[in-house]
Amino acid sequence: MTSQILDRFQPYSIYELADWTVNELKQASDELESSSPELILRWGFENFTPDIVLATGFGPEGIVLMHMASEIRPEAKVFYLDTDLLFPETYFLTALQQGRYTMLIHTAQCGSHVPIFDAIFVQDSIIRGEQI
Repeated sequence: MTSQILDRFQPYSIYELADWTVNELKQASDELESSSPELILRWGFENFTPDIVLATGFGPEGIVLMHMASEIRPEAKVFYLDTDLLFPETYFLTALQQGRYTMLIHTAQCGSHVPIFDAIFVQDSIIRGEQI
């Protein structure tokens, strides 16, 4: 599944970043160290579009970053990992965000591991003598 995610977003390899010298990377790092999140996002979009992708788990920080990114680059790409174990509220929030922004929000499915998780959880609980 990981290769499908990587193929879809085509992230930079170390060889593609070879155009950046160590000094340039250090300078960028130093300049961005105390910068605002908006400035860091803007720098990322300016330097890595169209290949930059924002990852989110739909927590408070992720929602704020999505909002900032949408103001800087409305066509930004976002992805989240759906483990099939997310809370219903997360799916609701995902749908809300997809309706709110023009950015592309992709779901990276990792396949259903719920039966495996249940089997391990039940077995582990039984071994510890816990009631399920």
